[in-house]
Amino acid sequence: MLIITSDNFPQYYREHIQTVYRIALGIVRIPEEAEDIAADCFTAMIRKAEFNDDAHLKAWLIVSAEHKALNVVKSARMKRNVPLELLPERSADINEHSHELREMVFGLPDKLKTVTYLYYYEDIPVNDIAATVGISENNVYRRLAQARKLLKLALKEGEI
Repeated sequence: MLIITSDNFPQYYREHIQTVYRIALGIVRIPEEAEDIAADCFTAMIRKAEFNDDAHLKAWLIVSAEHKALNVVKSARMKRNVPLELLPERSADINEHSHELREMVFGLPDKLKTVTYLYYYEDIPVNDIAATVGISENNVYRRLAQARKLLKLALKEGEI
């Protein structure tokens, strides 16, 4: 059992802040919003305080960041204040195809996107994904297969 305390919080913050921020920024595309989302995730981490292990903590933070970022994007505040054409582009140093594939992953339905991101981009084991998302391991494998099928179709249609 991993318990977050004031003594070990800085260590876990340093280990995971870049991942949480990167996920949030990849969704909202506004650095200030991504920073707020990351702060909210770590505040929620302190409140939850107990995790099975390091992998569970990391998966929980990733899912939390994704959900919080999606909620910001869906909120009327975000839609009303930031026209789509003003959203900044992602960093130019990312390989173009990698960037496009990641965008395709983020475009998957939520139930497929979460498990796909955790498995392929964060290398979270299937059993930890299942525990974090609250589904069976077989369901994680099914969702990964569905996501691969959708991505393969999109690739064949020449989207990348």
